[in-house]
Amino acid sequence: MAMELIWGLLSTAVLFGIAGVAVAWALLRGLKPRTVLAVGTSALALYLLCGFLLDLSAHQKDWPAAMQQSFDQVWKAQSQALLEQKIPQDQIDQEKDLYEKYFLWCSPAWSALSCLVIGLLAFYAVSSVLSRITTRVSRPIPFREWAVPDYLVFGLIAGGILKVLPLENRWMEVVGDNLLVFFLALYALEGLSLLSYFFYKRRLSTALRLLSYATLLGYMVYYREVFFTLSAVGVMDVWINFRKVKMPPLKPAP
Repeated sequence: MAMELIWGLLSTAVLFGIAGVAVAWALLRGLKPRTVLAVGTSALALYLLCGFLLDLSAHQKDWPAAMQQSFDQVWKAQSQALLEQKIPQDQIDQEKDLYEKYFLWCSPAWSALSCLVIGLLAFYAVSSVLSRITTRVSRPIPFREWAVPDYLVFGLIAGGILKVLPLENRWMEVVGDNLLVFFLALYALEGLSLLSYFFYKRRLSTALRLLSYATLLGYMVYYREVFFTLSAVGVMDVWINFRKVKMPPLKPAP
């Protein structure tokens, strides 16, 4: 268990380092923030893709078989834990179908999202450091002002269309699921950004903000409704722009 934790931390550090180097190069070249983020994310995605292809080549497996084998190993331990909790077998089977559909076959979407999140963290960290060293790099915008470009909503719409159309091709359904997972998670991230904005407007203390984030993320792990609510808020922001909505002034304390 300890070795797995150490290996996970080292792997994350390597990924953050790759994204950090790519982001630093893009920032020093004077590229725009969104382009800088795209460079950091693309560098990570390319690194993971090359590693995945090399692993497949070494073991001479096609990628669906490799993904299924990895999922079966993980689910074996997970199902045993559910059985020990006396979860009914039919409910376990439903959970397996759900995880297989939206985690196994949507692993490209989750990998892309992981690259984006790490790239975003690297962007904020590297730009904060470089802006103190050189005037060539400006300070990043606060996360509370971060927003998904409006045109990306068409990616979510495309995923929804592929999901509802009666397609005979299974791989088209997989593409639709991946689009939905990626863009719903992306707009959930925008929902967190909006939450950060309103925390700032309401002048919540840093400790209370961190506690709220931790509680929300904890609920998100166990309750899918929280994830979908954040995603819905992020999508509605495309048309409503909640940051422009005027809020009533705070009344002074008596």
